[in-house]
Amino acid sequence: MKNILLGAALLLAANGAFGQLTVKPTSNGDPSYIYVKDQVVYVEKAINLTVNNDADFDASIYLRDGGQLIQGDHPTSSTNSGNGYLSVQQKTKPTNAYAYYHWASPVGDSETHGGSSGNINFGINSVYEALGTPSGPGDDADLAIGTRARKADITPNRNGYNKPNLTISTRWLYTRRFPRTEEEAAYQRIDSISIVPPGFGFTMKGVRQGANTQPNEWRNGDVNPDWEQRYEFRGRPNSGTFHIPVQGPQHGSNPTNPFNVLARMTLAGNPYPSALDLNWVFHDNAALDAFYYYDADRSVGSHFYSDKPYGFAVWIPGTSSRDPGLTHLGFYTDATFYIWDKFGAYTNPTGTPSSNTPDATRIAPIGQGIMFIGNTTSETNVQVKNSHRRFIKEGTYSVFHKPAPNGGNLTQANVEGGDSNGSSWSHSATEIADTRTPQLRLYVVFDDALTRDLLLAFDNEATDGFDRGFDAPSPLGMESDAFYPIMKDGELRPFVINGTNYNQDKRIPVAFTLDEQRKINVMVAEEIRKPYREVFLYDSYEHRYWVLNQEELRGISFNLPAGDYLDRFYICFDRSTFQTPIAPFRPEDVSTFKAQVDVFQNNPNHQLEIKNPYNYNITSMNMFDMTGKLVIAEKNLGERGHYSFPTGNLSDGVYIVKMTTDTDMQVDYKVVVMNR
Repeated sequence: MKNILLGAALLLAANGAFGQLTVKPTSNGDPSYIYVKDQVVYVEKAINLTVNNDADFDASIYLRDGGQLIQGDHPTSSTNSGNGYLSVQQKTKPTNAYAYYHWASPVGDSETHGGSSGNINFGINSVYEALGTPSGPGDDADLAIGTRARKADITPNRNGYNKPNLTISTRWLYTRRFPRTEEEAAYQRIDSISIVPPGFGFTMKGVRQGANTQPNEWRNGDVNPDWEQRYEFRGRPNSGTFHIPVQGPQHGSNPTNPFNVLARMTLAGNPYPSALDLNWVFHDNAALDAFYYYDADRSVGSHFYSDKPYGFAVWIPGTSSRDPGLTHLGFYTDATFYIWDKFGAYTNPTGTPSSNTPDATRIAPIGQGIMFIGNTTSETNVQVKNSHRRFIKEGTYSVFHKPAPNGGNLTQANVEGGDSNGSSWSHSATEIADTRTPQLRLYVVFDDALTRDLLLAFDNEATDGFDRGFDAPSPLGMESDAFYPIMKDGELRPFVINGTNYNQDKRIPVAFTLDEQRKINVMVAEEIRKPYREVFLYDSYEHRYWVLNQEELRGISFNLPAGDYLDRFYICFDRSTFQTPIAPFRPEDVSTFKAQVDVFQNNPNHQLEIKNPYNYNITSMNMFDMTGKLVIAEKNLGERGHYSFPTGNLSDGVYIVKMTTDTDMQVDYKVVVMNR
C-alpha cells in the first residue's frame, strides 16, 4: 500500500505547511511520498528524506505542474539530510545537440553524499530521464505517470541524444565559480563527478533528437532547433544561504580607453526548488550591479566554444528599493550574438540579433543559471537566501532560459506568489494597470548584421549620472558597438541601460566605437508610456538631426569611419535643443589643450605636476599603471593654474594620466615615475 503523506486531496489541491518534514518508507517497507501539483509546500525548518525502494515511487517529494518547495530563513545553513530524493522537472525549448544552456541545480547528489547533512554538491548523476508510464497496473497508475524516471546515461563523445535512452555528453559540462572575464580558462570541467558547489551554475549542452548515428561528429548542419527536451533533477533539496563571489569590471589592454572594460562574471543562478526573485537578491546585496542571461545562436551547427555565436541579455531591477510585489518587473536588453575565442577575445562577429528569444524579467525559475555581475574593486561575496524565494509559477513572469518579455500581454496572464512565511496570493493580471516605467528602446544595427539593444528609461528617482538599479553595464564583446557613456567612479563607462529623469531639454549622449568604417542603422524598437512627443538623434558635428519615432523614418542610416565617437551623437526630445549647434571637439581641440596644459613627472620631488595657465575647468584626473590599475583619482580640480600630487608611494614605471574637462574633452598623457 503506497502512502501519500497528508492525503491526495490535500496535496493535489491546496498548499501544505510543515514545521519540519520527514518522509520515509513505512515500517513494512511501503513507499511514502508527497506529490505537489500546481501548489507550494512550505517547511519552516529541516527536511529529512529516505529513498523508497519502489520503481514507480522512489522519490520522497514530487514537484509537478508548477509545484514548488519553500523553506524558512532559519537556520541560514541547511540541515536537510537523508539519501532520499526531491524530484522536479525542467525543459528546454528550442534545443538541439549544439545548444548550450546555463543551469543551476535545485538539488545535490544525495545518492553519493546521503550520509551527511546540509547542502551537497551537484553532478550529472542527479539528472534523470522522465518516464511516462508506470511499471504495472494498480490504483496509483495515473499518479505514477510523471513519477517514474531513470538516471540519464552519459557519454564522453561530443553528441548527446535522447533515443533509446536520454544520454548526456559530459564533454560540455563546466562550472564557473569565480568572477572572471569571458575566457575559456574561467570554466572548470565537471565530467561525471559531483563537484559543482551548491549555489553555483553549470553549462550543459542539449541532445540530438533521436538516436546517435555518428558518436564523434561535431558538425552536420542538422540542428533542428524547434523541439523541447525535459530533464528531471533528483536529489536533496537545497536550502539556506549561498555565498557567491563577485567583482567589478576589468580594464582591457588600454587603461585610458573608457570603452575598454570587460565584465567579470560568476555563473550562479537559482539554487532552490522554487522561484527566485532577483529584485530581492539585488537590493539585499550592494555589491551587485546587474544580472546577465546567456543566449546563443542555435542555428549554428558547431559544438566548439570558439565557433559559437552567443551573447548576454542584461537585467536590472529598475527601482532603487526592494519591491515586495511585482510592481517593478525591471529593465532588460536582449543579447547580441558574437564569437569569443578561448582567450576571451571577440573575433569575426557574425550571427543574427537575438530579439526573437524571450526577454529577461525578475523571476528566475527552477534550474535557471545566471551570471552575477559585481561592482567592487576586489572579490566580494554576495548572498542568495531563503528570504529571496517566492512561489511564482512559470508563465508571463517566469520563463526558463531567459525570463518572460517585459511588455508582454498583461491581460492574459495569471500570477501567483508567496512570501517567506509560506502564505500565498494570486490574482488575475486583467486587474493590473500598466504601471511600467516610461521607456525608449533603440536597436543599433551594424552593417545589417549585429544589433545592439539599448534601453533608455525615465524615472524621477534617476539622475544623469550612475544610479545603481537603473543603469546596467554593457557586456560589450563586439568590435563595433554602441552604448550610453555614463560617469561612474570617476570614469566614463559603457552602459546598455540608462535610467534618467525626463526633461524635454535633455541631450543624452549615445556613443559608438568602430573598428572600421561601418553602416549604422538606428531605429525605435519599443516605446512604453512615452513622456515625449518626438525623439531625435542629433549629430552635433554635422549639426544634423533625424526624427526617430516617425513611422516613415524608422531605421535611419548613416556611415561612419573607424574611431570612437563619445560626444558627437545625442538623443533629444525638443527641436529647440539643437537650434544652436553644440561645439564638438575635433582633433585640433585636443592638440590645443595639450599644447597649453603641461603634465610632467617631477621625480626629484616625487610628485606629478600639472600646469594649467589657461584655466581649463578640469573635472577629473586619473592616473593608471600599465596593468590598468587606478593609482590616483582626483575629482573637481577646477580652474586653478597649478596642481601637484604625491607619487612617492608608486613603483617605478610608465603611467597614464587621463584628464577630463567640464566639456567632456578627454586628454591622455604618459609619464615615467622613478623613485630610486
